[in-house]
Amino acid sequence: MDGPQFILALIAALGGGATLREIFAAIGRVRSGKTKTERTQNKNLVARAHYAEAMHQFERDFRLQVQDAASLWRRLAIEYGADAAELGPWPVPPDPPKRPEDDPDTSTI
Repeated sequence: MDGPQFILALIAALGGGATLREIFAAIGRVRSGKTKTERTQNKNLVARAHYAEAMHQFERDFRLQVQDAASLWRRLAIEYGADAAELGPWPVPPDPPKRPEDDPDTSTI
């Protein structure tokens, strides 16, 4: 077996055919512009995940605020026999976090 046949046999034995196919597919995606689209989609998914986490924290904080206020008002009503007008206003939620907009800029990835 001479040099080129040995190299081809080594590539075939190590699964290099699949590796070469992936390399050529990646080059094709870069040339067609598909990688930029994929990066934009990935960046938007990350932004949506951060937004979902922020909304979860926002809802949790407001729920705890309402529960604390309700507990305090109930205790006051029981202790002092206060009517509903004396208990104070219901807590108003703060502004929720801004929803991210789809950003076509992929320079931060």
